[in-house]
Amino acid sequence: AIARSTEAMEFALSLVMRAKGYPVYFHFSAPFDELKTLYNKATIYWHATGYGIDEGKHPEQHEHFGITTVEAMSAGVIPVVIKAAGQLDTVVPGKTGYLWRTQAELKDQTRFVSEMSNDERGVLKENAIKFSKNFSKQSYQDYIVRIVGNYTNL
Repeated sequence: AIARSTEAMEFALSLVMRAKGYPVYFHFSAPFDELKTLYNKATIYWHATGYGIDEGKHPEQHEHFGITTVEAMSAGVIPVVIKAAGQLDTVVPGKTGYLWRTQAELKDQTRFVSEMSNDERGVLKENAIKFSKNFSKQSYQDYIVRIVGNYTNL
């Protein structure tokens, strides 16, 4: 675990160094309240957990649900996320955000979103907010009531 942690820290530091001079900011281990504030300021949400790791061999190294993506979407942030695991259930490509497999696709989709008009981005943001509501506590409660109701004639 220590080697992995050191490797992750070195990788994070290399990203910080490569981002110098660009409008890219890192907030490692930010508390949830800070994350909410950041989501409300952001335009694009990147997610790459599991990148370069075989999902079939190591599913535990991928995000299983994509809750952080849904949280960002609920604030109107446009997700540009890895095409794997839980992200497949939380992003509708071209409607609520974009999925990528390669670094070239990540770069192209980031550029595509950044070059959109405010109106085009506005449509994606509205779609993301609406879609994120499918994952709300109320949506799940309603779904459970419908399922249970089918078996109990409620």
